[in-house]
Amino acid sequence: SAAAHAHAHATAEARTKEVVEVLTRERQANAEASQRLESRAAAAAGSEQQALNEVERLKASLNDVSNAYEAQLEAMRSELQTQGTTAQRLEGEKRHLEYLLSVYLGASGTMGVGTAAAGV
Repeated sequence: SAAAHAHAHATAEARTKEVVEVLTRERQANAEASQRLESRAAAAAGSEQQALNEVERLKASLNDVSNAYEAQLEAMRSELQTQGTTAQRLEGEKRHLEYLLSVYLGASGTMGVGTAAAGV
């Protein structure tokens, strides 16, 4: 009976030792898996941050390009307006010169070229 008890006790100890070893290996494997997951999560977070940074950089770049085009467009509008004003001024000067020419030609007794513009 004492031998049977000792044998049962030794068997229980051996099984306990086996279970502890199995649990230790599983705990180690879980710790390694957890580290891998944390590493992947950190890498993913880093990649996400890089992607967000790139999006912000692209937004800023697009904004710069948009501002540059807007400035160029405004310069072109201004140039067109200036050209339009210059064209109007030149047209007025042309009409004035035509009038003066018609007056000159009329005063010298020659009827012709500029007389139609005299009414302008």
